[in-house]
Amino acid sequence: LRRPGESWSEPSPHDQLALALTRDAAERADFVLLVLEDRHFVRREHERWARPSAALIALVKALSRTTARLVALVATAEPVDLGEADPNFAAVLQCWEPVHGFEEALGRILSGREGPEGRMPVTVGRFPTGHGLGFGECTISGFRLDTGADHVAAVARLRNTGAFAMKETVQIYIRSDHDELRLVAFERVSLRPEEEVEVCIELGAAAFATIDTAGRLEIPRGRREILLGKSLSRLLPAEITITDALARALMGGRPRTVHAFG
Repeated sequence: LRRPGESWSEPSPHDQLALALTRDAAERADFVLLVLEDRHFVRREHERWARPSAALIALVKALSRTTARLVALVATAEPVDLGEADPNFAAVLQCWEPVHGFEEALGRILSGREGPEGRMPVTVGRFPTGHGLGFGECTISGFRLDTGADHVAAVARLRNTGAFAMKETVQIYIRSDHDELRLVAFERVSLRPEEEVEVCIELGAAAFATIDTAGRLEIPRGRREILLGKSLSRLLPAEITITDALARALMGGRPRTVHAFG
């Protein structure tokens, strides 16, 4: 309950009545869908991401004392850190800023007619880069690198162990000499329930090249650690050695291709 000119981020004298009514309604529900918009968050000095306002924290704490399971529908323009409110949510659906068709798309997701397919573009709170869940559950196994005279391919087997059709995003990272991970390729793979496929992703020069002091692309020789998985927190490692011959072949500009087969 807010009157014109009152802040959405700070608690209001009217909140006690509103919270009491909300708790009462939640006690009669199995789930509470809590739509969170930009106005419910504040960005403090020296913080990269906005966090829940004091008014939102009060609402979440009130609802957490009920028997209903809380689901956060985050409809914001940028990623937000749910902070101390996060442990109270049984699920979080990042919807991004509402645009034309938002309500219909959200209805299809919540009803199960479509499954969530997005992945986090950055790390925020407990959600690492690449994180994202769907109604299916995919396992990845058998990761290996197929290295020929002129190519490097990442190969792995994907299996949908759930009862829903899904799309999994296979992500490939390379670890730098400074122990940083760089995303070099990703592919979305459609899987029917219980379907298993082998995916082969060829990596070209762009995956391995760096820029030298003269501003030219070069591929440093030596060992490289390549990691494949579903997010920064779920990666399988493998290693290759970049030789002079392989580096020259990769710089030849062969395009990257993807193959998926049962």
